[in-house]
Amino acid sequence: MEFNEIKAFAEKSLKLKDRLKTEESVKYSLVMPFLQFLGYNVFDPNELVPSYPIQLEPPKDKNVDYAILFSGEPEILLEVKAGKKLEDYRCDLSAYFNSSSKTRLAILTDGIVYQVFSNIEEPDKMDENPFFVVDLGNLNDEVLAELKKLHKDDYNIDLILLHPKKLKYTRKTKEYLEKLLNEPDEEFVNFLLKNIYQGTWSLEVSEKYGHVIKNGIKLFTEDLNKAKTVMAEPEKIEQIEPVVEEKKETKEEEEKKEEEEKKEEEEKEEEEEKEEEEKEEEEKEEEEEVIHSKEESDDLKSEKKPKKRGLFSIFSGDND
Repeated sequence: MEFNEIKAFAEKSLKLKDRLKTEESVKYSLVMPFLQFLGYNVFDPNELVPSYPIQLEPPKDKNVDYAILFSGEPEILLEVKAGKKLEDYRCDLSAYFNSSSKTRLAILTDGIVYQVFSNIEEPDKMDENPFFVVDLGNLNDEVLAELKKLHKDDYNIDLILLHPKKLKYTRKTKEYLEKLLNEPDEEFVNFLLKNIYQGTWSLEVSEKYGHVIKNGIKLFTEDLNKAKTVMAEPEKIEQIEPVVEEKKETKEEEEKKEEEEKKEEEEKEEEEEKEEEEKEEEEKEEEEEVIHSKEESDDLKSEKKPKKRGLFSIFSGDND
């Protein structure tokens, strides 16, 4: 099973999804091809049984949509719910699973999303939440690696449940330690005291130093919480820094814009002053031209005007 193959199958399923209005159409067009893709012979009743009967408690006959058989036993139960919220039908699937002692996995699907459950938390009870979810609309290499484990040729229930069980015990260890640190019992206090007390341990020693041990646990817990807070601070700073940087950039952009506007205003004022100067210069030149023209006109008039003869010119003999 290669990623390109499952990707192509997923794309084909997604295209069909909106055209399928009933559960039966989803079963035949999406679920059965998916099981075939996982290597199961959907037409072999020794391998896949549709409408598999389940005897519920109190006595009541119900059928689960599909049961995948291994050695004649229902290893995997599969319930199909089309166009509905899968979470609303987990109780039904849980009832089928809990009533089938040989079943190891239960799958709830709408043909696109496959929620895989088991009994990791309690031996004879299906878990409330799936330990693995396949969404054909959101595939990646990690999902493909887990999906391969469900293939008929690679199926190994111990390997499938190995990682979920590791997560379970890791979580339970953390929860248990947190409970001991927050509410240390006498057994835990004595365990610590026996390992640090220099001398012969006795009940008197426990009564004498038990409260000291509890106080030490309390101080340790407080220091641990402080350390968590300090470790969380860089993340907080990293989240704030982009906002501060963005504000800084915004401020710089505003200042730059103001400078550009100021510069434009100064350039505009300079242009206006220059235009004013040019206008004044032109007016001055026009005035000078008018004055010059007037002077020339006066000179011309002066030349054309006849000279008056005075008395002196008559007697002097000046005769034009």
